[in-house]
Amino acid sequence: MSYQPTANFTAYSGSTPGAILTNAGLTDSEGARNVARKILETYDRDRNGHIDSIEVVPMIVDAYKSFNRVFSPSRADIESYIKVLDRNGDGRVTIQDLEELCNKYLTGR
Repeated sequence: MSYQPTANFTAYSGSTPGAILTNAGLTDSEGARNVARKILETYDRDRNGHIDSIEVVPMIVDAYKSFNRVFSPSRADIESYIKVLDRNGDGRVTIQDLEELCNKYLTGR
């Protein structure tokens, strides 16, 4: 399986492209939801509506690439990452989990 670099993410507020500082965050709730949807579209390769332990590996790799680091996550790394992303504890990383995280970290709420 070859890994292709993923798309760039751009948060936006309303119809204005680009990151917008609002409410002490990078974007508003709508922008945060759009970022969450883009993350799911990018990493949910089998299009089943959630990100599993196989699909989370490119997320981790991309996070390290953004800091110019090469990283090969272990099983423990993968399980830890999923545990952080799975906000409601149902064992799956869904759009709801991603929206909650994006809202928390991108809107400052």
